[in-house]
Amino acid sequence: MMRFQCPFCSFILKDIGTSDLGDKVLCPNCGHQPFIPTDPYGPGRIIGDFIVKEKIGEGSIGTVFFAQQISLDRNVALKVLSGKYTNTKGMASFLAEARAAAQLIHANLVQALSIGEEEDGTCYMAMTYVRGESVKSKIKREGKLQIDESLHIIQQIAEALHFAWEEAKLIHRDVKPENIMLDEDGVAKLTDLGLAMQQADWYKGMEISGSPSYMSPEQFIGDKLDTRSDIYSLGISLYQMLSGKLPFDASTLNAMAKQHFYQKPVPLTKIDSHIPAKVGSLVRKMIEKQPDNRFQNMEELLREIWEIRQVTAPDKDLVPDVHTVSIRRLDYTLQIESREKKEKLSLEELESRRRSGIFMSVLSFAIPVVLLSAIIIFGIGYTNSRAMKAKTKLVDDFVAIIKEPGTYSLEDMDRKCEEIIAYFGNTKDKTEKTLLLKMQVCKIRISNMKIAKENKRYILMAQQLQKENDRLQEKLEEITQERDNLRNSLSRKKDELKGKDDNIAKMGASSALVEKNKMKKEYDDLKESTDNVIRELEGAIKGEIRFKFYSMVSQSRFSEAAEMLRNLLLSSPEKDKAWFAVKIAQVERMDRIYQALTGSGVKYAGVQLGEGKLLKASNGEMVIQDAGGATSIRKWNTLNVNSLYAIVANEFNDAGEDIIKTDISIMAGRPGEAKNFLVNDPELNLLCIAVYKNALDGIRYLAPSDRRKAIIKAQMLYRNFGKVPGFESCNEDLTAILGKDFSPEERTVLPGAPATVD
Repeated sequence: MMRFQCPFCSFILKDIGTSDLGDKVLCPNCGHQPFIPTDPYGPGRIIGDFIVKEKIGEGSIGTVFFAQQISLDRNVALKVLSGKYTNTKGMASFLAEARAAAQLIHANLVQALSIGEEEDGTCYMAMTYVRGESVKSKIKREGKLQIDESLHIIQQIAEALHFAWEEAKLIHRDVKPENIMLDEDGVAKLTDLGLAMQQADWYKGMEISGSPSYMSPEQFIGDKLDTRSDIYSLGISLYQMLSGKLPFDASTLNAMAKQHFYQKPVPLTKIDSHIPAKVGSLVRKMIEKQPDNRFQNMEELLREIWEIRQVTAPDKDLVPDVHTVSIRRLDYTLQIESREKKEKLSLEELESRRRSGIFMSVLSFAIPVVLLSAIIIFGIGYTNSRAMKAKTKLVDDFVAIIKEPGTYSLEDMDRKCEEIIAYFGNTKDKTEKTLLLKMQVCKIRISNMKIAKENKRYILMAQQLQKENDRLQEKLEEITQERDNLRNSLSRKKDELKGKDDNIAKMGASSALVEKNKMKKEYDDLKESTDNVIRELEGAIKGEIRFKFYSMVSQSRFSEAAEMLRNLLLSSPEKDKAWFAVKIAQVERMDRIYQALTGSGVKYAGVQLGEGKLLKASNGEMVIQDAGGATSIRKWNTLNVNSLYAIVANEFNDAGEDIIKTDISIMAGRPGEAKNFLVNDPELNLLCIAVYKNALDGIRYLAPSDRRKAIIKAQMLYRNFGKVPGFESCNEDLTAILGKDFSPEERTVLPGAPATVD
């Protein structure tokens, strides 16, 4: 379930389901019926403490939105983990990114502010919002960047990478213009630590990650990396900034890798004769094929950039020293004016010497005036000194509070910190700037405390998830033990009857026959009863597995589902191994279907769907153009199954149309719909029964505490199974739980519930 903000009264609309997307719902606060965007992450969506405003970009494992923090009324960049990464591995990577962004505090790195997870499994991270543009968009707009401007940006990013390596031996692994932001003050900030890794975490055979156009040769083959790999990516980025194009460009991954390994790029000086030879040599050394031939560390690179900028910069006095963060806007007009001003001052100095005699004549008169001025300034300075002491004490007291965080809540400390920072404002006084910097450090520490608190909550949630998995395993073991006990009991009974059979042989013929028939009936009855119980127990085991399987694939957690089935296969009896093998093959097929549907880009552009013409598919979102030419973005699982099949039909010749449509329906969370394609499939029927029973139990347990939500879930269950063969009792089952409040024909809607449910 999702939350959206009512655009009319700002009331938070809760329990918005996927079926409500693209529809109107009733706001119980103002009575209006606002339109819910078709995109579940559209404007107005509330995630944690943040309201989504608009999508601003995509990272390596998630989508980034411009959002507003409700509690502090500030703008943030909200990164939401992609659905296909919402698994143990993906969430661990996402958490690692948050920790890296929180711990590395540097002017040229984007800062993490908060991390959390919604009830529907949406994982998010709030970061400092950089108001500006990426270097990629700047290159696209301007064609290429000025020489010293490019070096200015690269110098800042090299400082950030130097800091990351020295502090945590962190390798970014995805340095590229798209991940370099330029804010309104001209400060370059490195973003997206989603692929960053500490060198100590490397192991042979680990997954290769990065953007192929910018990856170093050693990155392609999975060698152990160090900071020199980031130098290579930074060099490729600098080449693109100076020339407007990439040094290597290929349509396939293999071709791209070969170019990085063997092809020499066109020298920059041949592309643009205005580029100095030293700059061309700098880039050439940064992108050497062998790491040993490159700059060996960021320090060496930074010093070379500094040397070159003494010549390329319009005013070398504005070039920051190595390891000195530059927060000045790079304004070449101002720099040129500064140079002209220096030349003018030199001429004025000659003139001043000529007038020095006149100056000495008036000096005797000026001394008394200067003394009087000094007395006045001293008085003002004394007053300012007292004010400065008060400000210093204010900051020192707050720093002391930060060191003892248990005294106040994090929210109170954060609010007070904001007030003190606002109190200083845009001060120009050096001492006040130092105090302001201390407060900004306090702000960062508070943010880190909040992230640590969120991390702790996340760890608890992970532990809870592990407990749930352990509970399922224990339940399966209990059922298996009960089944084995019954089999052992039957075996003992058989041995007991065999012993009696020997005694019967000593009886008379007629008595023996009667006793033997009695024993046979007793054994047959016991065997039939035991077999029935064993079948029920085995059915319960598979029912649990089917529901777990459905829960995972409907959340696109295919690798987890496959791993679960493989583990269970190892301990399963021989007669069930084929069943598990079929399930594993189905998961693997679903994974391929999902990748084709959600990551195809423009591969299937032009395919005609029921909803319109497909323009692009990316990260689970379909860009569709209707008959009138209007475009809309739809999540893949909200499309008609026939439309989804039309996209991937030619990719899956190893399975029939009905099988693929069945898989798509289950993946989209519509198992009842799947029955339309394989009506007589017993396994599909058992899967639907498992899903239906679990949903029904959930409604039964929810109804006493939250009747409104239970009714909404009941309506969703009815839409899924109400008209499915074999589930004719759906209406009666739900009415028995909810009584007259549930009436699917009338579509009963309680206050605060969606106004429509179709």
